[in-house]
Amino acid sequence: MTQTLIQSVQRAMRVVECVAAQNQPISAKQIARLTKLEISTVYHLLRTLLHDGYLAKNNAGDYYLGPRLTAVTSSKHQSSLAVTAHPILDSLSVHTGCSTFLSLYKDGQLNLVEMVEHPTAQKVDLWVQLEDAAHATALGKATLATLPKDEYSDYLSAHKLQALTENTIVNLGEFEQALKTCHEFALDLGEYSKGVQCVARAEYLPLSAESISIGISGENAMNDSSKRALKLAMDHLVRTLEFSSVG
Repeated sequence: MTQTLIQSVQRAMRVVECVAAQNQPISAKQIARLTKLEISTVYHLLRTLLHDGYLAKNNAGDYYLGPRLTAVTSSKHQSSLAVTAHPILDSLSVHTGCSTFLSLYKDGQLNLVEMVEHPTAQKVDLWVQLEDAAHATALGKATLATLPKDEYSDYLSAHKLQALTENTIVNLGEFEQALKTCHEFALDLGEYSKGVQCVARAEYLPLSAESISIGISGENAMNDSSKRALKLAMDHLVRTLEFSSVG
């Protein structure tokens, strides 16, 4: 019985690995051919994997990674990104005297990945609300300015421009006009939290279809020297990530 269970798990892993290796959804027959498993065995495994959320199926009947696996993959990716970025954020914080933040936009979601708080900077709590407040934050606006048109439209259709302070831009036309100035540096002038000013810079990574943004918040955030340091920090992070992907 134990040996049979082990074999079943191994076959299921072969199916999952096969699906994960594809750039697009894949049919059951293709899975059977690539894994060299009997088609009846593949169908049995697919039913179980679908039920447990490890795989999902589109309207054409093809299979792709399900929510349980994509959530794990996303979490691991964010953890790895945080480890890579932390020393860069720490150095930027020391140089500028500001708190520093890193966000990641992927698959329609914007999340705060890492932050380094500076003891003299006013505290900014972005952990919970960033996903629904991109329009009011420097990190979010910098990110939205880098997105391909279809992804940008998808995000705005799913999120309202809610007023968080009296400075928050809630008119779509005004917001899109303001966004045109955010391709180099995006500013938050008390739009997310009253009295807090932030600057951010984002970079879209086409190979992974994601956007990363670094932001700084503090008394010195608007200084030209702080903006130059922010640009250098972003350039450094992008080069580090590109080197890691090549390696």
